Amino acid sequence: MSFVEQDDVHAVAQGYISTLIPTLSDKTITSPVERLPFLVDVVLAGSHPHFPKIPYTISMELFGSDKPDLRFDCHLVDVTALFYNSEASFISTPLAN
Repeated sequence: MSFVEQDDVHAVAQGYISTLIPTLSDKTITSPVERLPFLVDVVLAGSHPHFPKIPYTISMELFGSDKPDLRFDCHLVDVTALFYNSEASFISTPLAN
């Protein structure tokens, strides 16, 4: 390959991996977007279905990492509103400020 860019290399590698795994084993690759429906709105257009690209800011907001492990449905959820009226002052006071 001559005069390639990062996306070109990603496309070739992702294509190989997508065909190699089912060829060499009985495993199948499922798309993280199918398993994690909240990703539908944040995945960049043109991403390979098995290798979704998520913008950095959204990845940090959802997962707290720029390289999230999409094998599991473990993402951050803001629960601040649940604790505003807490009787524990060490929780409610910082939230009120």
